[in-house]
Amino acid sequence: VFDLLPKQATYIFTQSSNPRSLSAEALTAIAKGFGFEGVTISDVKSAVRYGMDTAHPDDLVFLGGSTFTVADYLS
Repeated sequence: VFDLLPKQATYIFTQSSNPRSLSAEALTAIAKGFGFEGVTISDVKSAVRYGMDTAHPDDLVFLGGSTFTVADYLS
């Protein structure tokens, strides 16, 4: 999937509360191996809040990864 993502974007790496989810730190390490840089925030709601607070008015904030991640934000 990393091959499909733009390198020039700003990334916030997080993890869902699902016990099987990859840790945010492990995801960050994997992403760095593909040349991505970003911020690591361990919980989804804080990660989305950070993204919304730091985005410019014309930016797109995308929350993805899994339905568990989206569900954490919506709960």
